[in-house]
Order: sequence, then C-alpha cells, then structure tokens
Amino acid sequence: MKDGISDPSYGKSLVGGFYDAGDAIKFNFPASFAMTMLSWSVIEYSAKYDAAGELGHVKEIIKWGVDYLLRTFNSSADTIDRIATQVGQGATSGGANPNDHYCWTRPEDIDYPRPVYECHSCSDLAAEMAAALAAASIVFKDNKSYSQKLVHGAATLWKFSRNQRGRYSEGGSDASIFYNSTSYWDEFVWGGAWMYLATGNASYLQLSTHPKLAKHAGAFRGGPDYGVLSWDNKLTGAQMSYVVGFGKRYPKHVHHRGASIPKNGVKCSCKGGWKWRDTKRPNPNTIFGAMVAGPDRQDGFRDVRTNYNYTEPTLAGNAGLVAALVSLSGKSTGVDKNTMFSAVPPMSPTPPPPPAPWRP
Repeated sequence: MKDGISDPSYGKSLVGGFYDAGDAIKFNFPASFAMTMLSWSVIEYSAKYDAAGELGHVKEIIKWGVDYLLRTFNSSADTIDRIATQVGQGATSGGANPNDHYCWTRPEDIDYPRPVYECHSCSDLAAEMAAALAAASIVFKDNKSYSQKLVHGAATLWKFSRNQRGRYSEGGSDASIFYNSTSYWDEFVWGGAWMYLATGNASYLQLSTHPKLAKHAGAFRGGPDYGVLSWDNKLTGAQMSYVVGFGKRYPKHVHHRGASIPKNGVKCSCKGGWKWRDTKRPNPNTIFGAMVAGPDRQDGFRDVRTNYNYTEPTLAGNAGLVAALVSLSGKSTGVDKNTMFSAVPPMSPTPPPPPAPWRP
C-alpha cells in the first residue's frame, strides 16, 4: 500500500499508523486520542507494564502511532499551514464507487484509490495531536533527542491550533459523519494540560485552567455522560464478554475485514469479500483482545458482522481498555508521579535553608 504517494494531489508518503476500526481508513483525531491514552497508561503504570513483560511492546505501539502523526505535517518547521487529517474514504455518497466501506477486502489486497484529506484551520485536531506527541515525549524521555523531536512537533501543532481557528470536521472529509467535533475548546484544555506536563511551561497551564476556557469547553455541564472520558459497557445484562477471546461467550462475528476473510492465498476483490461479510459463519481468524462496540442502550447485543454498531472494534476504544486493564493488574505498584510530573517545576517556592547551628 502506498498511502499518500498514490494520491497525485498529495504525493508524499503517509505509510504507517493504524486503521481506525474494521475498515482501513486512517483518522488522525481518534488515533491521536488513542496514542495519548496509551502514553498516559505507560506514564502512570510503567512498572506494571514492565512486570507483565509488555513495556517494550506498548512503547513500540506508541512510537509507531506518533511517528505517523509526525508524518502528517511538517514536524521540523516552527509554523505550518496544513495537516493531513485522513487517509481513505468512507461510503458517504451512497454510490458504488470503491472505497474503504463499500469494499470488503483484506488491507493487503486494496487496489482502489485512497485519497488524502487536509485541513488548513483545525484547532481541535491540532490540539489533540499536540496532546498525543506531548504525552509520548514523556514516555520516551530517556531518549532525549526523540523526546525533544516530539515536543517540538507538539509545540508546532499547538501554535497552529491557536492561530488557525476552526473545526477539522468542517473541512470536507468524512470526519463530520464518523468523528464529528462539536468544538475545539475542550481540546485546548486537554492539549494545554499535556503540553504543560511535557514542558513545565506555565503558560500552557494558565491557558488550560482559565475559567473562560473551561466554560466554553462545557466543563460545568451536567448529565449522565459528563465526567466519563469515553463510555461504559455493562457486562452482566447479556452475560456476554465484549472482548474477543475472553470468557466463555464473546463475539464470533466481529465487523473486521481481516478477521472475517480466510487465509486461503486468494486475492480478495472489492466485492469479492462480500460473501465473507454476509456469511453466518464465525470469523475464521480470531482477533484476540479486541473490544467490540458492545450493547445498545437497552443492554441488548446482536453478534452480527453486518451491524458495526454492535460488533466493530475501534482504535480509540481499545486504547482505553488497555489503560483500564493495566491499572487493575495484580502487580502492587502505585502511580509513578515522578514520571508524570518530571518536567513540571515545583508548585511552591523552594524553602529557605535551615539556620546555622546556634553557638554561645
């Protein structure tokens, strides 16, 4: 696959990163949130990852993700005027043009166009990406040059987010349908907080904690969903595990192209995979550890491949799952506050030295 290069209007490599869900679209917005969540979990629970033998693995995943984000803008510059926000296209027109939703094929078999979308005023996305790079810079603080590269990229994105005001979902891509953004104020709070933790620069903290910014971001709204960073899935209602491979009863018809098409050595065309999408048989490939979308508001669940509202796993959702599970692991370690706040200067003035010993 030659993402970016194959789009003549873009012409630069955007190979890498992660697909968003059971399709092959790459959205920067949820991917950035996912990388921030993973980095946050490593920052707070690196000892638990290490005890499980997964610290190196999770750091590889984070690096793969943020390296891709660095590729989507001119990360070596101090000032930018655009960000590549998305690679691939969903079935939004209702037509039969090959795209990442209309086609059901393995990623390695994709031969249809995958356009690149850019934004020139997208404060929300830029601040979300800045948070991801800033958080990752703390994870990789032992690699000074790489950590500084991430901080520089984050600062460039932050500057762009403040100067080029606008919502990324207004830019004409699929974002408004699949990952709409209601405002950029909450990303200013989120991004500013991570920029402060990564740099210790108090100006980021002053902005992210400003009362007017919190008001614009809706920090004081009430309601059942506020105060929950993502969403809540309940296990007991249907006696169903929504994590594939965990428990006695879990989804067998996951809405995921790679999991549903058998390894038979035969190239699968755009429409050729429809038979695997529509079959009632369980997926031939078990996508162990993937958390699917889960039940509806009545706690009902249908293990049906053709209904992504129930059975599709997403990148952002599963990053949150990893963070939750590692915090609950059996290793008895606390939050590593020294890592979390390593770049932050003391909040109170340094106490004066003790007086000299009294002498008669």
